[in-house]
Amino acid sequence: MFDFQIFITADLDFDFVSASHQLKDALCASAIYLNIHSGLSQVATNRFLKAQNEAISLAFDLGRAFERTPSISDHFTPVNLLAPEDSRMGISRLGLDPVIRRTLCCPKCFSLYPPDTVKCMTKSSTSYSKACNTELWMIRMTPDGPHATPKCHFYTQSLLEWLKSFLSHPRIEEIIDQSYQHVPNPHTMCCLWDSPAWQDLPGQFSMNPGNLTFSIYIDWFNPFTNKISGKTVSASIILVTCLNIP
Repeated sequence: MFDFQIFITADLDFDFVSASHQLKDALCASAIYLNIHSGLSQVATNRFLKAQNEAISLAFDLGRAFERTPSISDHFTPVNLLAPEDSRMGISRLGLDPVIRRTLCCPKCFSLYPPDTVKCMTKSSTSYSKACNTELWMIRMTPDGPHATPKCHFYTQSLLEWLKSFLSHPRIEEIIDQSYQHVPNPHTMCCLWDSPAWQDLPGQFSMNPGNLTFSIYIDWFNPFTNKISGKTVSASIILVTCLNIP
């Protein structure tokens, strides 16, 4: 007969609290990956989270059925291990919920406006040019009837708010300090920190503790891939990356 040893006796040095946090993070990460990277809808992601929680609850029920004492179920309950059943709560738990600001944007000339603006009145640099005059709103049918919706938004994240969240991560200062203490390899360039450009920044900027070095990336792309036939949509992204992280 098979003897499934799924119980942990009380005398074992096992950190249940740490294990439960790791399990929750793993459940959240798997669900958020499906939601953000694989395009799984929020409703389907929430169902996935609920299914995982049901599986954990079932595992505990099976453990109790063995009637071994003491068992892990005597020290911990499924409630301590269950992940949130909403993808938005999973994003929040993993610290992936940045403060995003939306600004009304003209879909033609990309000028930014206050939320109560109706039309784009931006003119070109020449004195003879006419105003853009593009409608900034459109009417969409919703279950509650017609609803005015902006045609385009420009989304931004405050660098200061991001830094506050970034620098509050556990051990982040220790990780950043590695960039200041790094000894360049004179023979082989293994990483960015070995490059002459990193070492030759004005005033040895990258070598001074407390300084953060960033790269900026800008790209325009079609989120529906580059198919010639089909819907053409243009999206842009401006990314800033901290280069002090290994």
